[in-house]
Amino acid sequence: MKALILWLVGLTTVFAQTTNDAGLVRQVIENETRAYLDVKPDVMRASWADKPYIERQQDVLKALTGGAPYLKGEPLLRFGDTYMKTATNNHHQLRISDYDAHLSGDMAWATYTEEEVDPTGAVVRKNRNVRILERGATGWKMVFQGIKKL
Repeated sequence: MKALILWLVGLTTVFAQTTNDAGLVRQVIENETRAYLDVKPDVMRASWADKPYIERQQDVLKALTGGAPYLKGEPLLRFGDTYMKTATNNHHQLRISDYDAHLSGDMAWATYTEEEVDPTGAVVRKNRNVRILERGATGWKMVFQGIKKL
């Protein structure tokens, strides 16, 4: 009986931690996108892990890379920094649907549809996203973002 109680307490603890982590993962994703829309480069960069294997995949990157639809590591961070220097806040809002996240240890991945909505309510951008995050000493950080225009 004592073993059963300890097992149930452990299971409850793991479930509570996973539920809390799932909320933290979504918060990192939404904070990073909100920082992009609000032109807050420090918040955007802080959402990403400082790892050489971070990567973003998106067709629009082909024009910047000579044909590759992705950027990795330091070039990705430099691209973000350069973009944010010329960006302006257009007061758009974010709408997420079809959100689904999974956690396994210190890894998490989420898929969702994202719409950027202008102040009149018109959808100006619609994408399907996948994001992969790692949990480190400072919390959950993004290591991968894949974007497909819809």
